[in-house]
Amino acid sequence: MIETLGERERQVLRAVVENHIHNPAPVASHTLSTLGLSPATIRHIMANLDEMGFINQPHTSAGRVPTNKGYRFYIAELMKGRPLTSCERRTIDTGLFAADVNSGNILTVASRLLSVSSHQAGLVLFPKLSSEPISRFHFVNIGSRRIQVVLVGTLGRVRNVLVTLDEELTSADLEELANYINHHFSGKNLKQIRAALRRRVGTEEARAGRLFERTIKIQEQLALDDQGLDLAVEGTEVLFDIPEFQKDALKLKNLLKLLADKKRLLAILDRCMDEDANQIVVEVGAECKYNGGVEDCVFVAHSCGGTPEGWDGAIGVIGPTRMDYPYMLGLLDYFSKSLNGIMIGSRK
Repeated sequence: MIETLGERERQVLRAVVENHIHNPAPVASHTLSTLGLSPATIRHIMANLDEMGFINQPHTSAGRVPTNKGYRFYIAELMKGRPLTSCERRTIDTGLFAADVNSGNILTVASRLLSVSSHQAGLVLFPKLSSEPISRFHFVNIGSRRIQVVLVGTLGRVRNVLVTLDEELTSADLEELANYINHHFSGKNLKQIRAALRRRVGTEEARAGRLFERTIKIQEQLALDDQGLDLAVEGTEVLFDIPEFQKDALKLKNLLKLLADKKRLLAILDRCMDEDANQIVVEVGAECKYNGGVEDCVFVAHSCGGTPEGWDGAIGVIGPTRMDYPYMLGLLDYFSKSLNGIMIGSRK
């Protein structure tokens, strides 16, 4: 529950946060002289904000810096968003359009571009196999009733899945089966294919067709194998240039451990995908239960896709709490829209 602050307290807290965002040094009261308040009033308000836990004084003779609580209040109550400039938008569009979506490198290109644009570590999560439309199925006979199913997705991903059947199939059988599935189900994702097959159970086609039965069995095994999310993390090297991490090796070490832990990052971004479409999630410090002790960092994520065209994903940045939030939210909002346009356009 967000505490209520008076107008002067809100004014001073906003000034402290925004001054600190652009300068890592503690903010002294004389720095806020442009607020139109007397120095004594500013000092009194800063002392009250300190007592309430919104800012603190790292050293006796130093000014104040925002706490995680102060940043959270600023994000929720005080921040004014900043749309990207035309130059910033053009840089993102040019970078994303230069990627070869069909080769599958869009994941790495997007996360690298996000890191460069944000000056933080950039993360891009693409969908589970079950939600990506499949452009083509191929089958390779391995022997001993085993076949290799090669799935070519419309995002350029290629996935190989080993499936064991209860009968031996010839090359001619596999070619006929591939033609059947590609004819009926190309452009649909695995969930949609399974739903379509369930609707056909009991129809004349289902009762008459060995192809239908074989398709059902293959889809059942593909459903069991469907467990992956594709995640790219780029730009960890930029964290070494951030003053907070240059002064605190342990803080940097903990953040690098988090960025190397794919399971935790997937949990964070996958939860973002569960939010309403195209929502921004900001978690400061301990608010992120998966952060593993990285208390002075912030995670900002934006869901992507969630469109009838059949793809969904998420993008995000991780960095210190001293982050340019108005810019970051504008960046993620525009980046997600541009990326969504690339993904949909690649299918046309």
